[in-house]
Amino acid sequence: MPNEVFLGRRVPDVMRDRIGLALALVAALTISACSIVRVGYEAIPWYAFWQLDRYWALDSAQAAYGQGSIEELLRWHRRSELPEYARWLRRINERIQAPIDLAEAMSWRKAMNGFWTRAVQRIAPELTEIVVTLRTEQVEQMKKRMASENDDYRKEYLPEDLSERQTRRIKRIEERIEYYLGGMTDRQRELVRQMAAMMPQNEQVWFQERVARQQ
Repeated sequence: MPNEVFLGRRVPDVMRDRIGLALALVAALTISACSIVRVGYEAIPWYAFWQLDRYWALDSAQAAYGQGSIEELLRWHRRSELPEYARWLRRINERIQAPIDLAEAMSWRKAMNGFWTRAVQRIAPELTEIVVTLRTEQVEQMKKRMASENDDYRKEYLPEDLSERQTRRIKRIEERIEYYLGGMTDRQRELVRQMAAMMPQNEQVWFQERVARQQ
């Protein structure tokens, strides 16, 4: 079978599983890093390294490379991305002084996805350098951890009772809104319930995409 090309480099077929796992880990690290922002931006390197070691049990050489890569990523992010975030947020703050429509709100979401994508593209090559050094037992450890997290996802997002699934969805939406905007009124909670009732129940699709990224 021919070799695959990844990030401009030709890699053996035997590495494809590892690269898939690495990309899944990139997504997990980037998403979970959002929660550590509550603690502090400067804590991100520690948190990201802890997650890498948690998944892969890095040896000393891998750990040194990973720590250096994470610190360089944060320097790049602070230098290049944070100023752009600030400019973007100032524009939004000015814009929300007047009514906005759905198209504009969706454009903001697209911009946020662009920020996320740039961070992923920046760290992915560095993680790949670690991936090629992984031993079999490290790969197996990551597979086991991801399988465990998939089980947790199923329990939280995919209960068999569809009414319970809907209740949990409403709770997640309310918690997300309250995190960003503070307490909600009864009327706002009712609007959330109405919105959740109209949304497709796509948790199963999300789960399938999650598993596909890990292949």
